[in-house]
Amino acid sequence: MISANRIRPPVVALALAIGLCAGCRQPPPLPSPLDYPAYLRAVTPRVCAKMLQCYAKLTFTIPARYRTAMTVEGCRDAALENIDQKMRYQTESIRAWSVLCYDAILKSDCSQIGTAAFFNPACVRLRDESTQALQRRP
Repeated sequence: MISANRIRPPVVALALAIGLCAGCRQPPPLPSPLDYPAYLRAVTPRVCAKMLQCYAKLTFTIPARYRTAMTVEGCRDAALENIDQKMRYQTESIRAWSVLCYDAILKSDCSQIGTAAFFNPACVRLRDESTQALQRRP
């Protein structure tokens, strides 16, 4: 017969592993970039969360009354404000670069997020083409 003392440690270890990994779930996959509006609405909160997470040490220096306004929801709402109007000037090229840029940001470690956002070739092209498109719009 197996004693309770021999069963208990593995059961406790398994319960701890399951409990610790409950937060390890992967987020649901993003919609296809072919449905760009749906993709943009789904990826924006993830990029916002990543930025807030990675820049938390810097935002800590901001006065609390302003810091409380810095939320994923607030970031998302600001980024998606007038999104239909913003998408009118976006070319297929801008959309393709944005998918690659956002993917690079989401995959980067916090120690490299600034490098990804500012120096990743897709992000550079996205900024350049977006700037040009905005200058051409009436």
